Amino acid sequence: MYIRNREEALDALSDVLALPERRTQIIQITVRVALCLDADARKFLMDAAAGLIEGGLEAMRRKRQAMVEAVQDEGGEAIVIIDSSTDQLLEAVGSAMDSLRLSEIILQVFPDLEKLHQRWEIARAVLGEEQSIQEAVIAAVRERSSGNTGVINQMQAHVVDKLKATRPDWFESAAGLRAAIDEFAAPAEAGGKSIDPTLLFNVVAVNEDSARLILDLLTENRLEARAYVNEVRSRIEQLQELEERSAA
Repeated sequence: MYIRNREEALDALSDVLALPERRTQIIQITVRVALCLDADARKFLMDAAAGLIEGGLEAMRRKRQAMVEAVQDEGGEAIVIIDSSTDQLLEAVGSAMDSLRLSEIILQVFPDLEKLHQRWEIARAVLGEEQSIQEAVIAAVRERSSGNTGVINQMQAHVVDKLKATRPDWFESAAGLRAAIDEFAAPAEAGGKSIDPTLLFNVVAVNEDSARLILDLLTENRLEARAYVNEVRSRIEQLQELEERSAA
């Protein structure tokens, strides 16, 4: 009955999605989350609940806004964060991080995708074709217990089509973009704070405006490119701190 890993979490998600009413699904996914003994499985189910049951990216955005408001209302040593209603980059970074979380669910349902596609590609497809991909993932998860591989393969092929449709025209420059961000992600000073360069690259690559701007700046002014990457980096750190404080 208890859930100990992602595979068991996916089985539980399959059972919940088979229920006919959304209200019942929400209640039962909450129960399954409470039964998770493993932190990773719990996080997976919580993200799956948001992405497939409770409203997807829009629900995740509202939750992020609620966390910001809750922290701002705490008083005392408040987190230094700009409201995403006035900081477009913060909202873009938050949206990218949400879509990257949903890409984890997609990779758990369709593990073969990882052989040919990177997480940022999947996250971009989520941003561009959320409803279509959401429906395909739900259909595949529902068939998990039945063993109907035909439907699962069909849904995976549908997702692959969406990945190809949302692939950016700068795709061939992705390796150069990654190399630059790896360089920029290093701490400016010895002992300075570092950030996961893969996460930083993925967030940039998911957001079309950020990726194009950095690619242009790399040929025109690398100092400005570094400065902009640092702006993205600061928004990631703000949101990570926000999540840590909300989870405490």
